[in-house]
Amino acid sequence: MNSAQLKEVKETLFNDPKWEEFNPISTEIQRIHRMDIETELSTHPGVYCFFHGMMMEAKKEADIANQELERYWHDARMKELEGREASKLKTTEKILDSLIYRDSYYNSLKRASIDATYLYNLLRALVSGLEHKKDCLVQLSSNRRAEAKTFS
Repeated sequence: MNSAQLKEVKETLFNDPKWEEFNPISTEIQRIHRMDIETELSTHPGVYCFFHGMMMEAKKEADIANQELERYWHDARMKELEGREASKLKTTEKILDSLIYRDSYYNSLKRASIDATYLYNLLRALVSGLEHKKDCLVQLSSNRRAEAKTFS
């Protein structure tokens, strides 16, 4: 993949990650050009670093989204608990949880957390595929050298 393709992949995945876009990207980065294994081997580290970097960026975004969700959940529970204690209303864990789960802001944070984790997992799958591709390239290169040695 050239740098323009990599930039397009990043924009596509980070703007609106969808399975429909993941599949062609996965197919493209897994493609091995058997007639040019040496070029594949020489360009593979750059592609791997690019996708690993994107994966780490997605991991950071997922961690931040999860942290915001947890902070809001804790703050909302404490606020609700204080209000219910002041009103002398019965308070249980289930009541607190059900009140928070109905909160629209909590649900928007939860959705953001799910989306960020989804992107991270998609990129993790791509990086795993690139690790497998590297192993295949090394094996194909070794086979080609052994073949050349046998016939020389």
